[in-house]
Amino acid sequence: MRRFQFWGVPQRSRRASAKRVSRNASHQAEQFEVRIVPSANPAAIDINPGPDSSNLQDTFAYQGYVFFIANDGVHGQSLFRSDGTAAGTQIIQEGSQGFVSPTIVPVTGRLFFLSGNTDGLASDLWTMATPLSAPEYVGNFAGVREVASAAQNLYLTGGSGGSVWSIDASLHATHLGDFSGLGQGFPNAYQLTPVGSQMYFIGTQGAVDIQQKLWTTDGTVQGTHSISVTPDDPDHGQLNTLISSGGQLYFTRETKNGLGESTGIQLFLYNSPNSTAQLTQQSPTYPGLNIEASPFGGAFDSIVAGNVFYFFANDDINGTRLWAAGGTSPHIVQYANPLEPLSNFQGFTVVDDQLFFRADSPLRQAALWVVSPGGTISLVRDGLTLTDATRMTASGGRLWFSASSAESGAEVWTSDGTPAGTFQAGESQPLTEYGGGVVGSSPSFLASTGTRLFYSATSIFNGGSPGNELWTMDISTLGQPPVAGDLSLTIPNYAPIGAVVGQVTASDPDGGTLSYVLVTNTGNHNFQVDAGTGAISIANNDSLSLATYSDGVDLLVEVMDSGSPQLVAFSHVHVTFVNAVPDIAGLEDAVTYQIGRTPVLLNRSATVADVDSADFAGGSLTITLSNNAAASDLLAIQASGTGAAQVRIVNGNQVKVGGSVIGTFTGGNGAAPLVISLNGLATPGNVQALLRSIAYSSTDANPPRPPRTVTLSLNDGDGGVTTTAGRLVALNSDPILFVDTAETTYVENAAPLALAASGTITDSESADLSSGTLTVSITANKQSTDVLSFKTSSSLTITNGNELRLNGVLLGTFTGGKQNVALVVTLNANATPGRTQVLLRAITFNSTSDTPVTLPRTVQFKLTDGDGGTSQVLSKSVNVTAVNDAPVVAAFDGVAAFIGPAAVILDADATLTDSDSNDFAGGKMTVSLTANAQGSDVLSIRNQGTAVGKIGVDGANVSYGGAVIGTFTGGTNKVALVITFNASATPAAAQALLRNLQFNNTAAVRSSDNRTVRVLVTDGDGGTSLAATKTITVTPGNAPPVLAAFDGNVDYPAAAGVPVVIDSDATVIDNDSTNLDGGKLTFTITANLQSTDVLAIQNQGTGAGQIGVDGNQVTYSGVVIGTFTGGKSKVGLTVTFNSNSSPAAAQALLRAITFRSTLTNPVTTARTVRAILSDGDGGTSAAVTKVINFV
Repeated sequence: MRRFQFWGVPQRSRRASAKRVSRNASHQAEQFEVRIVPSANPAAIDINPGPDSSNLQDTFAYQGYVFFIANDGVHGQSLFRSDGTAAGTQIIQEGSQGFVSPTIVPVTGRLFFLSGNTDGLASDLWTMATPLSAPEYVGNFAGVREVASAAQNLYLTGGSGGSVWSIDASLHATHLGDFSGLGQGFPNAYQLTPVGSQMYFIGTQGAVDIQQKLWTTDGTVQGTHSISVTPDDPDHGQLNTLISSGGQLYFTRETKNGLGESTGIQLFLYNSPNSTAQLTQQSPTYPGLNIEASPFGGAFDSIVAGNVFYFFANDDINGTRLWAAGGTSPHIVQYANPLEPLSNFQGFTVVDDQLFFRADSPLRQAALWVVSPGGTISLVRDGLTLTDATRMTASGGRLWFSASSAESGAEVWTSDGTPAGTFQAGESQPLTEYGGGVVGSSPSFLASTGTRLFYSATSIFNGGSPGNELWTMDISTLGQPPVAGDLSLTIPNYAPIGAVVGQVTASDPDGGTLSYVLVTNTGNHNFQVDAGTGAISIANNDSLSLATYSDGVDLLVEVMDSGSPQLVAFSHVHVTFVNAVPDIAGLEDAVTYQIGRTPVLLNRSATVADVDSADFAGGSLTITLSNNAAASDLLAIQASGTGAAQVRIVNGNQVKVGGSVIGTFTGGNGAAPLVISLNGLATPGNVQALLRSIAYSSTDANPPRPPRTVTLSLNDGDGGVTTTAGRLVALNSDPILFVDTAETTYVENAAPLALAASGTITDSESADLSSGTLTVSITANKQSTDVLSFKTSSSLTITNGNELRLNGVLLGTFTGGKQNVALVVTLNANATPGRTQVLLRAITFNSTSDTPVTLPRTVQFKLTDGDGGTSQVLSKSVNVTAVNDAPVVAAFDGVAAFIGPAAVILDADATLTDSDSNDFAGGKMTVSLTANAQGSDVLSIRNQGTAVGKIGVDGANVSYGGAVIGTFTGGTNKVALVITFNASATPAAAQALLRNLQFNNTAAVRSSDNRTVRVLVTDGDGGTSLAATKTITVTPGNAPPVLAAFDGNVDYPAAAGVPVVIDSDATVIDNDSTNLDGGKLTFTITANLQSTDVLAIQNQGTGAGQIGVDGNQVTYSGVVIGTFTGGKSKVGLTVTFNSNSSPAAAQALLRAITFRSTLTNPVTTARTVRAILSDGDGGTSAAVTKVINFV
């Protein structure tokens, strides 16, 4: 698989695509992979991939295909076929098999061509039934020189003996004879010319006296014979050109004198296969007409257009001229202007009976001309360089040809025979510099079939040498080319990069979109053109000056439409350079002079530059006051010092910048302009310093108020003058601000204090304070907690955070006022002095601190009017008074749930703060139950210990981190718990105490009503917190279980190891416990205990109501109700219950407890046994006892 790139295709015409075909084993088709396919007309098909040329030539178009000879770099010069696509471009006959003739002849739908090599001449005849058929071998005809067809026959000439052959529709070859005349100085048979169904040629006759004859044939031996010519030529003048025109045969014959010298050429007519050829009527004006050889295709001397054929002739009077014949007597075809005879005829092509050709005249060179069917020559277009006939073809009623113009190298052009209809059609080679000049693609071998034009063209790629390949163009959508006008531009020296200096004016008659390309040319690197608009701008200005280009620069802009093919026009742009004017920038649109103050500088930030003037010698700077100028107005140069770039006046009127006098000044009073005449030391930098020193003032304390207009004009002394547009100098007086400056006092936590409740604002010069500012700042003792703000009301509101509105009207916006930043109000055009006064009176001061610094603040007020005026700065003192802040109990909320028996913390994350008390010495924390208190309720303090951060209780003392912070009283019998603080009670210690307050109620039977607890704190400095309350929920108390009927005595027989049930009818009662989970039944011998005594559980079994023992587990009705430990070795018997242990189970267990002794002679002192039952809910029964007697 070979890959190839379309070299030299304009980037704008490319699109990504891929197509492939294959080359079969018989070498009849070649495969290519196309990587880049131009999407616009024209498009290239790279036959020889890469930069190498395919040497394409001899195109022949037939039934939608083009046939051509080319070299793909592998198979030599081969015969190709193409449908205009890469996939449809294939080798038909490889050149590696021998020479392939460029001649292809169609005969009744079948194509014939030649290949092979015999002395450089084609020998093998091949045919294809259709353009897509595989080639079929017909036979070998050695040394074929000519091929032509008539009717259904193909004719060949050549071979030894000057043979002529006929091939019929069945591919049968007939040898018509040998017509060799080489031995007598005559050429072999030649000039095959079809007329109707007959074929004519020139050959020899005779064996001894061999003569050159005109022959005709119908394709058979019998139908082949010579033609008599009248008058006969006894001197055997050589026959020349055969011409088929209007169904008749014309031919020429050389005439000789008696000495055998040539005396001219005669024209004959033969109009019937069986008649005698007759000499045509000579021109009555030029009876001595001699027909000359012409450039009509090499050996041919004429070309046919319709029923007329054209030829060159010299009548010895007018010289060589173009003549016409056929249907009329031979006559000269002449241009309408007899004073402009044509010469140097080239490139003749017929289009719809019109003859196009290229010729010169005394007035024009390389012009394109056309001869109408009526025989009239018209000028189509001059200024083109046309090439030979291999580069011209006809299609769609138009001429297609290769030509170059002054703007472009050789490309494809087209013409309908009119100047307007003659234009370049498409572009195969982008306009670039190559080898020192603009080159084109040099199209040649143009051929067309249907709506497609084929040609060979050269395209430059990657800066390398040209490559010749096949190009194709769809001409079905040919439109009209764009129309572009020429430009003449004048621009200043060193115009800035990016500056637009001109605009190409162009239009598209077809309404398409135009694009623009700047063609490479002298000076073009300094310019660029916008591809979409045609705007020409500066790309590089290093050398763009009159000094470099004294004759200017010529640019060429190519204008392309969006049609297919893409048509072009050219705009010639001539650029002339002139002196650049000085550049003045940085001027203010307006300045304001405050009446009675120092002069105001007019151009404080002005800059002066001049790209082509090193100094302004002979120039001047003129400053003019106009529009309302008054006699008291003064324009002056304000001195700034003696340093570099500083300006001063010396010797009365000399202007000195740094150490150089740069000129002298006059005027500046009243309406008289201030004019500074500049010298050679007035560099742009020095003049910039001068311009910045120009000031305005008035000598009148109350001058007229209308604004003045200032105009600057700077002449650089080289012809460049810059005059600025008028700028305004406004006259303004200051606004008047009044604020009562008497000191005032702000009290901590009080409402914000109005600072200027009676303040006023007036301004006689300004109807509004647009762009002005009202600034209020604290200049002494300011704190980050100080706030300057506004007291809002129903009329004065703040929207969007910083917009001030009065009755809905936006007056401006404000910033600052906090964090030591001044409050600044920026006013708009709605801010009249009266409305701004409302804002002033609403300005307030306050402090967000609970411990404010009490140093007096100094507050400063300043107003600017936006016109340059500034009020007097006013100050007033604000005293700050601090007050005590009460402690704050917070987060004391939610519900505390008491379920007993342990006390519950009231709130573990409550907070206690006091912004201005470091300790609570003398203060108290009072905790009380304010709702549903019971005598058994207890409020107490959890004792955490004396560690860091812990609350401890020791008697009545309360400590924090080991340090006593106070003492407490109460907390029981409905008396409030009161903690009295000492100096160690910091807010942090008091907060820790708050978080360790607790509630308890140990009564067995207690009220479940919700309690309300309240906390109140005083700080010892007079501050009392707000009461903080929360709810305590209380679950009812637990009733202890009751052991009953466990009394009397039980007898133990004095026999070893026999257990006795201690009490078989004792009872267990627990009215509020459904189970005894976590509870215990404990039996203990409390009197006369012996180590051999055993307390145990009777194992009754697992039946209903029975107590069972399995290991240490105790069951009731087969269900485990607990486990036991002890019972011997002086250890009491303890049963620990689980959730299966009901009071009934505990009662059955109580009745199954036994006693025994392990001795046969035990100590017989009576034992006392005690039973205690706890229910797991905090209840414990009273102890019951019983005596065991020994009998």
